[in-house]
Amino acid sequence: MDYDFYFSQGGGACIKEMDIDGETLKIQSENESFLDARKINETEYCVMLDWVVAFYRTDEHYLAISVDENTTGRERWFTVSGTKNGKEVSYNFRQRK
Repeated sequence: MDYDFYFSQGGGACIKEMDIDGETLKIQSENESFLDARKINETEYCVMLDWVVAFYRTDEHYLAISVDENTTGRERWFTVSGTKNGKEVSYNFRQRK
């Protein structure tokens, strides 16, 4: 799998451009099935795992990702995706151990 962004073991944040319907925002890690977004207000959506948060703004078309420190002793990955007009957009992330 190709990765669009690598996080260090210490975690961190990044912003990516993404044009999707906010209600289709999803996240999947190697150990968890897809989790759907929660609507915060008319333009903001959020989806979370224990160690990663994906926040999307429909009016500005940006995706903000925040990842906690990796204390598992192994690399981990996750994918954030969504759709618009039937076309899927996704980003793959990996975090170092």
